[in-house]
Amino acid sequence: MEGQRILLRARVGTLLFIASEIMLFGGLLSSFVVYRSGQLVWPPEGLPFYPVAATLINTFFLLLSGITNAIFRRTARLPWAVATIGLGVLFVVLQGVEWANLIAHGLTMTVDAYGSYFYLVIGTHALHAVAGTLWYLYALLQYRKYRLWNGTVEAANIFWFFVVAIWPLIFWIVYL
Repeated sequence: MEGQRILLRARVGTLLFIASEIMLFGGLLSSFVVYRSGQLVWPPEGLPFYPVAATLINTFFLLLSGITNAIFRRTARLPWAVATIGLGVLFVVLQGVEWANLIAHGLTMTVDAYGSYFYLVIGTHALHAVAGTLWYLYALLQYRKYRLWNGTVEAANIFWFFVVAIWPLIFWIVYL
């Protein structure tokens, strides 16, 4: 009975936190849309296009991590959690490569609002992906130690679903 209350508190707390994060991303994406709609030329002259094809491949890895997360939630088998963490790390590393390429082509936060908005929106999501991956790793270590689906595991699992679920919207609005 006490275990169920702990899981319920973890769910409610995580969902309330996610609700605030939805508002954060809503504000960031709304601001980006307003900026983009005011531009006559997209991207602004002299600045590179966002790398849609590479990011689409990276999106596949993140979505796949959502599937492995769901399988872990259903089966509680550790290899699925390890796969989720590995795919999360891969997503973040590939985003880092994408950023390095964009910077090499002149797109920085300070060059134009085009770069500022890009790094702000995508960087905020990347920060969530890093935090979510670390949280998931900590939860996995807790699960492995106690062999118990506790509040930490529950919260990390739910948060990772959020990180995965918000990305297609970000990808659609920013990259397409």
